Amino acid sequence: EETNILLFAIGVGTGVNVLELFRMSSKPEFLLLLSGFDVIMNFLSVLATATCEVSSQLKENDTIVSVIDKGQKSFFETAVPSEGITVILEAPDGMCILYGSDVVENPDESDHKFKLEASPTTGPASTFQNNSKTSVIFITIEGVEELNAFAINIIDGDEPNPPD
Repeated sequence: EETNILLFAIGVGTGVNVLELFRMSSKPEFLLLLSGFDVIMNFLSVLATATCEVSSQLKENDTIVSVIDKGQKSFFETAVPSEGITVILEAPDGMCILYGSDVVENPDESDHKFKLEASPTTGPASTFQNNSKTSVIFITIEGVEELNAFAINIIDGDEPNPPD
C-alpha cells in the first residue's frame, strides 16, 4: 500500500493454501479461489471491477489530467492537511461531475458531501475543504458527455481565486 501497488491473489484447484494467499492479497476481496483454469474467464469481470474502483492517490499541488467516456468514473483520494485544501475541477472538453466525501470511499450522486460540475461553458469549479473532522477526502469524477477531458488540481489551503 505504501507504493500504491495492489496485490491480487488467485488460487486454482484444490491444493491451495488459502491462508498464504490471504496474506499476499492487499484486501480480503482481492483473494479469488477458482476450481480450475477453465473458469478463470468468469472471474475477469470481478478483477476488472475491483481494479477500476480503486482510488488513485492525489497529493497536494498535484494536477491529474485524463479523458473519460460518458458514465465512466475515475476515483481519487487525498489527504487534508491542517490548513485544508482547495479542490479544482476543469473540463476543457465535455462535462464532468465531481462528487466528494470524507466518509464514502467512492462517492456518487446519491451519497456525497460536495459536488462540482465543470465544462467549457461553465469553466472551472472549486471548493475549499478543511480538516476539522477528517484527514482524507474521497473523490469520484464522472463523465457526462460522450468524451470528457478533465483536470483535477489539489492546492494547499483556501485558494479564493484558483488559477485558470
